[in-house]
Amino acid sequence: MIMRDLLMHLSSTITFPEYTGERLKKSDVYTAIQNYLTEKATTGAKKLRADTLKDSQSLVLSMDDNEEVTDEFQGTKLWWSSNKIIPCSMSMSVYPATEERRFYRLMFHKHHRDLITGTYIKHVMSEGKAIALKNRQRKLYTNNPSDNW
Repeated sequence: MIMRDLLMHLSSTITFPEYTGERLKKSDVYTAIQNYLTEKATTGAKKLRADTLKDSQSLVLSMDDNEEVTDEFQGTKLWWSSNKIIPCSMSMSVYPATEERRFYRLMFHKHHRDLITGTYIKHVMSEGKAIALKNRQRKLYTNNPSDNW
């Protein structure tokens, strides 16, 4: 607990919201981070959330809300957390399912700010997009109804 309190005073954070703009479009950055963290979460998180893909029997494990995982990049330790804010007001919305605001928070020592903003986030985006492409290719391959194998 003392180490975490000390880190809070020496850290920087970056927040990545699930939706951009007027909450009409899911953030590509959020999706890439989600893909990247899926592999980290299955090995490092204590609480996982299991979802099924549309038209599939496969389970996808990801970080549960209010869960943390650590990552290391070029010898630098980083902390990711998955968070959710539920508004207290009882407002009527055209998009009631989007009232919850999910986001990822990245925390790191402030001395590593240039490394994180210059290299690490690009690395996460690249890896996350590659994972999405790999999963998409696998889904296309497994959904092939051909009997001529």
